[in-house]
Amino acid sequence: MADYQVAGWSTPKVGARYPEDLPFGTMGRQDAGEVAITGGSIRGTLVAMSPLATGLVSAGVAQGDATLIAAGVSLFATVDAGSGTRLPDGSPGVAAVVVNGGANALLVYPAAGAQIDALGTNAAFSLAAGKGLLLIPVTVTHWVSLAGA
Repeated sequence: MADYQVAGWSTPKVGARYPEDLPFGTMGRQDAGEVAITGGSIRGTLVAMSPLATGLVSAGVAQGDATLIAAGVSLFATVDAGSGTRLPDGSPGVAAVVVNGGANALLVYPAAGAQIDALGTNAAFSLAAGKGLLLIPVTVTHWVSLAGA
């Protein structure tokens, strides 16, 4: 359990459970980054893995040699044709965001033995240039995606 500071509280709440102890309608922070809760539409836990990584370069032509995603939000600046990135092992509720700022489609691979949506085990999601993708692991080996329009 991470300690976090809630807006309006003078000291961090030590040993608190996240998000159960986070007052509804406030903003809190935990080790994984900022989490904002507004209104009544967010329920459950959805946390980015770690801070923003920018200027990334895709690599490889297969799952095993693709650039490993190590940040909660990964912005790719350079994407060579046929190259890609690879998700880490899934941890349910720990989301990843991938943004393709390159000129070519970015192949987004799951970790070995996992899958994205119904693409099949180890199959890549092709993320078009200029698009973003939110990936949420629902199990250790199954990610679901929400692609930007």
